[in-house]
Amino acid sequence: MRIEQLIAFDKVVQHSSFTKAANELYTTQPSVSKMIDALEDELGHQLLRRTSRGIELTAYGKWVYGDVKIILQMVNGWQESTPLEEVPREVHIQSTTTMCNFLSAGFIPCLKDRHPDINLLLHECRRSEIIHKMEENGVHIGLLPIRKENQADSTATLERIRKNGWDCCEVIEDPEYLFLGSGHPLALTGEITPQMLAQVPLGTYSHVNDDNWLLFGHYFSGEAGFRCHSKDAILQYVAQNRCAAIFPRFTSQYEYFVSQGAVQPVMVHGLDFGHATFLLVHQSGKSLLREEQSVVCALKRYFKDCTCK
Repeated sequence: MRIEQLIAFDKVVQHSSFTKAANELYTTQPSVSKMIDALEDELGHQLLRRTSRGIELTAYGKWVYGDVKIILQMVNGWQESTPLEEVPREVHIQSTTTMCNFLSAGFIPCLKDRHPDINLLLHECRRSEIIHKMEENGVHIGLLPIRKENQADSTATLERIRKNGWDCCEVIEDPEYLFLGSGHPLALTGEITPQMLAQVPLGTYSHVNDDNWLLFGHYFSGEAGFRCHSKDAILQYVAQNRCAAIFPRFTSQYEYFVSQGAVQPVMVHGLDFGHATFLLVHQSGKSLLREEQSVVCALKRYFKDCTCK
């Protein structure tokens, strides 16, 4: 059985005529008749009969014709559609600068190997803006850092996620470290104590609710502090030995100044800066597109394989 036979059968039924069917198919009437005869022989039943009113379907022919229409619709869909690998499906993720850098360096290449049909787009914003951006822009997946040390903020964040009906799980706990310029005098000492932090200003974000400033600002010099609009700006000042900063150690490894060795993470003995706990937040599984579900599963696998050292 060939598709050409099914097409010929369909055209004969549409036109109630072998001749008209042949004209549409740019072939001859005997050729169409032979295709129908061969189809009937293969099925073992008569499909068409000639009457004074023209060509009609037999009872068996009506039953077969219903399936033929479905088959031809499927074939037409295959012919008109472009393969998935040629048209990447876009999936959007909202997160911080730190996480976007981390994903672009490690996760995206892994995703491309497994899912070449998916084009991942990263949307960068401040931590405090992630949920709002997801609500406003229709982005269905986010990676949101919280500081459990700031219990009020963490509780409010989780409650807002719950009210939106989103699913949420912890994917990585990244220890916060002090970051200094590689040539800074403190970075060259063998051991840094909390008392020594008074020698250097702390670079933080410009908004007043910056967690690091609220939790640890009192340890640092109050002179010439740097309040910046972005992490890149903070790290630039750190690289110039003009201030220190506190960031997640593991996920910051691909930041430009860190990867180039101009800025380095250091421990402060006797002082725990806590952890950034990254939450994978997304619409409930039933609401996600197939491609989005694939990305969520891939993110969980990727972070499971990551180790904060």
